[in-house]
Amino acid sequence: MTIPIRSARSGCRRRTCSTRPRPNRSRVLRDILPKLEFFVAVDLFLTDTAALADVVLPACSIFEKDDLIAGMFLQLQRQVVAPEGECKADLEIVTELAQRMGLQQFFQRRPEDYLREMLDSEDPLLRGISLERLQREDAVMLNRPAAPYIGLANLEFKTPSGRIEIYKEELVKHGSELPYFREPIEATPENPLYAKYPLTLLFSHSRHRIHSTFANLSKATEREPHPLVEIHPNDAARRGLSGGKRVRVYNERGSVELEWRANADLRPGVVVISEGSWVRDFPKGEPYSLTHEQVSPTSDNYAFFDTLVQIEAVTENTD
Repeated sequence: MTIPIRSARSGCRRRTCSTRPRPNRSRVLRDILPKLEFFVAVDLFLTDTAALADVVLPACSIFEKDDLIAGMFLQLQRQVVAPEGECKADLEIVTELAQRMGLQQFFQRRPEDYLREMLDSEDPLLRGISLERLQREDAVMLNRPAAPYIGLANLEFKTPSGRIEIYKEELVKHGSELPYFREPIEATPENPLYAKYPLTLLFSHSRHRIHSTFANLSKATEREPHPLVEIHPNDAARRGLSGGKRVRVYNERGSVELEWRANADLRPGVVVISEGSWVRDFPKGEPYSLTHEQVSPTSDNYAFFDTLVQIEAVTENTD
């Protein structure tokens, strides 16, 4: 069982977005988590999500179990060390749960039997690739055509007309039939909240992280010891920010305290927090409470770059 605690990213036309509730972390903690009778997490680390669970089942790492890794090559992932402590592979966890629930008859096969079943496919990419071959060769290139792939070389498009469509009839009901500019949902001077929260918050990728994967390891924290918010020097000066002071980034939904850094490459009026840090990495609050929850009706995605905030110096120790 999992609980989504973060927004994704996408855009959405103002006044036409879905108003279906979409969880952000603050609302999960406030409105959803208390209603759960029992919450189980399966994870490799005690992540922010796992820390909320009633029970955490420790999962294996990729080095502690057999599996398949797909890409241009199909690779046999071999177990090289025994699982640490009580860690188990996902299949073993499900199998043992099934036994306790009286469903053991459906989970009596060995892991290699499932790998063979996965490879027993009529897909031409897998033709001639068996578990036994992978055990001999470790990795096998998929049966891709020798000629390089050229997208849309036959000029056939997956559209109702089979042609490039600039006008989309099915998007008329959303007001998105043509690709013209629309004001953001929130981060626009037209929003009355802009007077109170005049900065647009963006969440960028970090060059030192893969989202939040392994964010708890020392190598990641060596390169990025603390979460930072970057702000244009002019915006920092207007707010009287000086070096060494922590700042508070906030709006009507939430707030987070963290260190700041001036960045003249930013556009004035824009601030950036790199995504990937865990909630526990922030001195106080968390940035995932700041984003709104409106969803694009055409892509069913959140806006992760459309958030209005204000920044102020933290004048006293609020730990």
